[in-house]
Amino acid sequence: MRKTKSENTVPYSVPYGRWFWILICCALVACLATVYLHRMDTPDRLANDALDYHNLALQLIKDHSYGSTYRVPAYPALLALVYAVTGPNLPAVYLMQSLLFVASLVLVYTIASMLVRNETTSLIALAVCLLYPPFWRSLTDVLTEPLAMFLVTATVWQLILCIEKVSVRRCFAVGVLLAMTTLCKAVTIPYIIIAAYLVLKPNGVKKLNWAGACVLLVAASVCLGAWTVRNYRVTGEIIPVATGGGFNFWLGNWSPYYHHVWKWQNYPPELARQLAGKTEVEQDKIFTRVAINQMTREPLAAAGMFVQKFSDLWLAGIGRDPASVPTPVKAIGRFTIPKLSFVCIPLLILAVMGYRRLSREERRRALPVTTLMLWWTAAYVLTTVAPVRYVLPVMAFEVVLASVAISAGVTRLAMKRKRATA
Repeated sequence: MRKTKSENTVPYSVPYGRWFWILICCALVACLATVYLHRMDTPDRLANDALDYHNLALQLIKDHSYGSTYRVPAYPALLALVYAVTGPNLPAVYLMQSLLFVASLVLVYTIASMLVRNETTSLIALAVCLLYPPFWRSLTDVLTEPLAMFLVTATVWQLILCIEKVSVRRCFAVGVLLAMTTLCKAVTIPYIIIAAYLVLKPNGVKKLNWAGACVLLVAASVCLGAWTVRNYRVTGEIIPVATGGGFNFWLGNWSPYYHHVWKWQNYPPELARQLAGKTEVEQDKIFTRVAINQMTREPLAAAGMFVQKFSDLWLAGIGRDPASVPTPVKAIGRFTIPKLSFVCIPLLILAVMGYRRLSREERRRALPVTTLMLWWTAAYVLTTVAPVRYVLPVMAFEVVLASVAISAGVTRLAMKRKRATA
C-alpha cells in the first residue's frame, strides 16, 4: 500500500503507569474472589440460553458436531475448549470469562487513551468499568457477553490502529476479528461494511485506500464464508450466520411481550400452528413475515416498543410494565423503576456530555466507537432486548465517553479549589 505523510506519523504511546497496574491487579483479585464464591456451581443450575450453550458445547466434544443454526458458534466453541480440559466445570468457565474481562479492561484503557490522550480520563474509565455491577454479574453467567465484550474491544482497538496507520496486516486482523465477533454476536455483521468504509477513508489520506478496505472485507468474508458453507450443507439455504434473527424480530415487536412474563416457545395459537413441523430456517421466515405484518398494522405501537427497547438497552428497562418483569421491581403504577436505572441514566447523560466535549479531532478518532454504538443500538431497538445484558459488549465505550465529562468536572473543581486557596 502507498504510504502518505499522515501514515508515517509517530503513533500515540499509551501510558501504562502505576495506577493502571494497581487497578488491573484489583480486577484480577476481584475476579478470583468471584470465581471462588461460585466454586460450588454445577450445570444443573443452568436454564434457557445458558443451558442451550452448555448442551451445544457438550455436543461439540462428544460428537464433533454442532446441532443448531439458531445459535452462533463462537461461545459454545469456547465452552467446549474449557470442558475439554476441565470437564463441564462451571467455575472453570467463570475463570476463563474473568480473564477475558481483565483483558477487556486493558483494551478499554488503551482505547480511551488513544481517543482522548489523557491518562486521568483513561484511568477514570477503567475504574468505572471495574466498579460497574452488570459486568461482574455477567462473569458468573454462561452467556456470550464476556466473550463478546473482549472481541468487540479487541476489534475496535485494531480498527483505531488501522485507521491511524493503514497496513495489510492490520486490515487483515480487523477483518478476522470482525468475523469472530459476528460469530459471537450476529448483530455485528453490517458493521463489517462500516469498518471497511472507515479504513477506505483514513484520516489525512485524500486518495481512497481501496487495498486496505478490500483486505478487510476479504478476510471477514473468508472467515464467515466457511460458516455459511456449513449452514448451506446442513439446511440447503444460504444463511450467513444464524437463523435467530426472525424470532428476535418477532418477539421484540409483539406487543403482549411487554405486558406479561413470556415463557420460551409459548407462542400465540395461530403462530404456533404456522410453526408446527417447520425447520429452523422456515420458522425464521415465518417469524419475520408475522413481525412485519404486526408493525405495519400498528405503527404507533411499534414506535412505542422501540422507545421501551432503547430504555431496556441503556436505562436498565425503566418504564416497563411490572407484569412483564419476572422478578419483583419497584414501580409507580405500571411504570417500573429498577435500582440499576439510578446508575444507567446518569451514565448515559454523562456520556452525551462527554461526547459533546470532544474536539473535532477526538470525534474523528472516536468514529469506530460511536458508529458501533449507534449501529448496536439501532439493531437491538429494531429487534429485541434483554435489559442491560445485550448492551454489555459495548457499554464500556459509554463509560469512556462518560469519563470525559467526569474528568472535565474533576479538573474544573480542582482549578476552583486552587484559585480559592491562592
